[in-house]
Amino acid sequence: MSNESQITVAVNGALGRMGERVRAALEEHATLRLAAALEAPGHPGIDSDAGSGIRVTDDSGAAF
Repeated sequence: MSNESQITVAVNGALGRMGERVRAALEEHATLRLAAALEAPGHPGIDSDAGSGIRVTDDSGAAF
């Protein structure tokens, strides 16, 4: 599938319970792609892998 037909998604609170469910749902749909994973400043999961090589960040400007 080409990237032109994919919808890119940013997940705020990516490491929380709902964020984890959203990220799991994204992996089940070929038309959706995780583009950014955001968490609150100081969260212990900052710079961890959110999947698909996307790093968790607290900097929304850098994520986009």
